[in-house]
Formats: sequence, C-alpha cells, structure tokens
Amino acid sequence: MDFARRENPPKRYVVATLISVVAWLSFASSGLALPSSVATPIQRAKAALAKTEDHLAHHRYAKAQGSLFVLRRNIARANNAAKGQIGLPPADPESDDPPGPPSVFAALKLDHRVMMHLVPLYDALGRLDVVSSLNATLQRTNGRRDAMLDAVIALPAEGDRGDYDDGMADMLGMYPAEGELISGALTTAELIDSARTGLTEALERVQATGEKVDAVWGGGE
Repeated sequence: MDFARRENPPKRYVVATLISVVAWLSFASSGLALPSSVATPIQRAKAALAKTEDHLAHHRYAKAQGSLFVLRRNIARANNAAKGQIGLPPADPESDDPPGPPSVFAALKLDHRVMMHLVPLYDALGRLDVVSSLNATLQRTNGRRDAMLDAVIALPAEGDRGDYDDGMADMLGMYPAEGELISGALTTAELIDSARTGLTEALERVQATGEKVDAVWGGGE
C-alpha cells in the first residue's frame, strides 16, 4: 500500500514531540564544554535530522535517505565518543569535573531528540526504502544508547557512577515519553507493514532500556 504523504505531521505527534523536546533538552548537563569528539557529531546529527524532516515534508525521498545515512553515522560517532569519555580523569588537572557525565548526558539528549523527531515521520509514509532507513536509524540510536548506558551502569556504584546519578535520575522520563509516542503511532498512524514492525521493535527496545535505567536510578529525586 502506498499512502499519500501528508504535508504536515499529525497534530498529536507535533504536540508530543514539542513537550518532550522542551522538557528534556532543557536539562543542563553541567555547563561544561564538551570534547570536540562529542560536540561535533552531535551538531552534525542535529543538522542531518533537520534536513531529513525537511526533505520528507517536500517529498525528496532520495535526499531524505542521504540525510538519514549521515544521521546514523553521527549518532554512532557521538555515542561512541561519549562512551569513550566514561572513566577518564578531568582534562584540566585543576578541575574535579570528569568529562564523562556531560558527554554522556549530551549524547542521551541527542538520542532522545532523534527518537522523538523520527517516529512521527512514519505516519502515512508508504515508501519502503525510506521506512527501511528510518528503521535502521532507530535501531542504531537504541543500540548505541544502550551500549553507552551499560558502560555507565558497569561503573562502581559507590565510585565513579555517582557522578552520573543526579543527571540520570533527572532524565528517566525520556524513556516513557518515547514509549508513549511510539505506542500512539502504532495505535493511530497509517503504517505499512515494515513501519509497524520497525516501530514495534523500537518500542520493545525503549521499554527494556527504561526498565534498565529505572532499576539503577529510579530512586533518584
């Protein structure tokens, strides 16, 4: 089935996306400057995400796939770079602030932005090639995010992991927000079979991630 592509995303998705993005992207990681290895791919990913949305709004499907490729590449680079900062000492010998927490929180905010912006794009999209690219991007985002979170969770609870506790607790609401958005799409959006499969898999992954982080940081204030 090939659905006609709507010019504007459904209002329910726009509202949900804006609420979540405003709430979670306003979270201040700590005010510390990010390493360029983290900051650069984050900025490139944001630009690619914006281009993807614009290309799909104007039915430029080939260009949208190109932007999604760039987005996936920079999601991987940002998350990998942030993961690489975990456990490192402060770059400034006179500072007590390690680079890991701000890098991880910045990457998590990027991942959440990607999830919340891509899910609405599935509605009434009948292009198998673009849906496949969207599915791959959600898979990449969830996979790299989980790997980064696992690295933080593996830190000593009474040691380095304490540097992450407040920030992680403050960001717990991201995962239910993503789950609600995906569930809404599965319930009400016009989806081709591959889109439904991709979103179902994404929902299962997000829910598992939420349970994992809640088990560690769910007692945070």
